[in-house]
Amino acid sequence: MNIVWTIGLRYIFPRYQQRAVSVMAWIAFAGVALGSATLILALSVLGGFEQALYNNALQFTAHIQMQTDAGMPFINKNTLVRDILMSDVRIREVVPFIRQEAILRTPSGIEGIIVKADAEYAEWRNTHIVRGVPTFAADTAHTIVVSERLARKLNTDLGQSVILYSIAAHRQAKSALPTLTDINALTTRIDRFTIVGIYQTGIAEYDDMMVFMPYYAAREFFDLPEMSATGCDIILHERDSIESVRRSLLVRYGKHADVWTMYEIHSSMFSWIALQQKPCPLILGLISIVAMFNVISTLLMTIVGKIPSIGILTALGMKRRHILAIFIVQGTLLSSAGAVTGCGLAAALTWVQITFKIIRLQSESYFISYAPMQFSLWHYGVVIGVTLCVAVLASWIPARIASRLQPIQALRFR
Repeated sequence: MNIVWTIGLRYIFPRYQQRAVSVMAWIAFAGVALGSATLILALSVLGGFEQALYNNALQFTAHIQMQTDAGMPFINKNTLVRDILMSDVRIREVVPFIRQEAILRTPSGIEGIIVKADAEYAEWRNTHIVRGVPTFAADTAHTIVVSERLARKLNTDLGQSVILYSIAAHRQAKSALPTLTDINALTTRIDRFTIVGIYQTGIAEYDDMMVFMPYYAAREFFDLPEMSATGCDIILHERDSIESVRRSLLVRYGKHADVWTMYEIHSSMFSWIALQQKPCPLILGLISIVAMFNVISTLLMTIVGKIPSIGILTALGMKRRHILAIFIVQGTLLSSAGAVTGCGLAAALTWVQITFKIIRLQSESYFISYAPMQFSLWHYGVVIGVTLCVAVLASWIPARIASRLQPIQALRFR
């Protein structure tokens, strides 16, 4: 082993005397390890929240959602799907739906809801249905799927019948204000539906009011034309092209429909994540400063205790750059060991949370029922890289002091 590395390791953990230096080394090691683990866990939680919210939002609203305005549905959903797919090669899939407001009533209460009926089977039912069946018996069946929270609020359950109210309007033209003809055309629809499934997403925006039913049952209930749809979910090949595809759809359909991205629909969720991510550079800076002071204080105490040894090494012919390298190696090894240990601790805690979901949250406040975490090598690489850079910079100051000691003064030091 190189003499510089051998002496550097010996100075970190001396075998005899100067136990205070060894204690300081352990304190510096623990400080770097805990700081690294804390930062990685914070980044893992924020990344996990962003990914979990993105996945849930994508299951329910897709990358882009287009919906008609003024109550005028798209006349033919099949033509709509074909036109959108042909308009942009970045679009992977288009799923038409019917989405309307309604009122749900049970013997225990009444609640305003949003009814959504997808023209195709929605994959989210495979993972979010907690009771009942994920499929409808028939596309015309008077059956619905409600959330666990809504079922508790209205004191209802699987197999029970509920009453839905809707207001259907046939309007032949768009206008800013309804005409007398429009008002006369308003008709209240009342029908009975049976609950066949109960879902839970952990996102309050859905669990509070979203109810799902078969497509043809919804078309009949809301008195919409055959083959019509009030909107469609648009799924892209790449999420990076969301905004540009939205602009192209606005040019093509903006006169008759509203086009939103998933980030606009769930703006509160993604804004919350963005707000939480802003302090991360500040936290990284503070942890780096703490690590720097720990390393500097440890090396300074080592230098004070090793001044006679430094004088002997210099007198024996060791060059100043080697003295400088000894203490840089010491500080770098100390910080690197702390950073790697902290990364290992963070990885273990991340695995435990991902596997067992120990930390639970209130979905009303956090949009999800547990603390999600994301294992990203990028987080670990950044933390270790920054720690190494800070360690080298922090080690250089005391190492420079040690390398400039005069041999005679060092040998006389007591």
